[in-house]
Amino acid sequence: MFSFEPIKDETGKVTHHLLHLGTKKHPLGCLAFTAHRDYALPASIHLSIHAGHRHVSFNYDDGIAEPSVEEITQWLRSFSTSELSSVTLGLDRGVQIPLAASNGQQFDFRAIEKKRLVQQEKRKKRWQRRQARRVKGSGRWKKAKQRVAQCQQYATDLRRDFCHQTSHALVADPAYKLYVLEALKVKNMATSAKGDTEKPGKNVQQKAGLNRAILASGWGQIKAYTQYKALRAGKLCIEVPAHYSSQECSHCGFTHPDNRRSQAAFVCQSCHCTDNADTNAAKVLVKRGVALILGEGVAKKKVKRARVRKQKVGAECSKPAGAT
Repeated sequence: MFSFEPIKDETGKVTHHLLHLGTKKHPLGCLAFTAHRDYALPASIHLSIHAGHRHVSFNYDDGIAEPSVEEITQWLRSFSTSELSSVTLGLDRGVQIPLAASNGQQFDFRAIEKKRLVQQEKRKKRWQRRQARRVKGSGRWKKAKQRVAQCQQYATDLRRDFCHQTSHALVADPAYKLYVLEALKVKNMATSAKGDTEKPGKNVQQKAGLNRAILASGWGQIKAYTQYKALRAGKLCIEVPAHYSSQECSHCGFTHPDNRRSQAAFVCQSCHCTDNADTNAAKVLVKRGVALILGEGVAKKKVKRARVRKQKVGAECSKPAGAT
């Protein structure tokens, strides 16, 4: 169903490759691509269509042994508290700044990307209004629907690219071996506040805006990408409880709501230590991550499995009402 063909120039150097899809009798077409690294023949190829654009992806086993979480954890336990703290990077996820690290780094979308996202959002709403005015099922209605999907896909692709670049930059840094994230239930945090007829919700519009901002920050993708890339590099990415991490002082440990003066300012009411609020929270995560590794190890969630019990149904099994 597919084959690879290297294309060479006059000197015999491979300039690019062609991926032929389909059979000789039923060809689907070919796709030209440049291989930036050596690759092997994959076992399968995945074809997908998103907003009218076709995508082809394939993978193969490169033969590199990947260490397990338990092996990396045992290796990290050989470090002392100070040594492990120096190679640990805390990562605080937020709405204003998608990711802030304990070393002072901040990862955010570029200004041009934010501008384009706003433009695509306006364009999407304009095409949604056009689609609503057109006859459902007609050619012009389908055209408007596809334009709306393209605007949405742009935001999805941009968010995925940001999460890949951010996770790669984190894992590629040789100074860190352990990455600590706060355990956030993104699905629960982004639930609607509408309520029902009997108990209507409060501040529904504000909560809807917050939900959109949370989902647009890519918290879940950053976590997933960093975890699997860290394992490939022989590193570890864990989660720690997130309670009061934004109110706790990373210097003395004093916790109080007044410590967080604003979204960006943190002033400890006890030791008067000042720092960026997100950076301070990331430093708190470093302490919790080091304590988790050296104390109890990596906490794993217990998977709840449903158990179906077979029960006989019939005249011989039924009992009259009130019988014991």
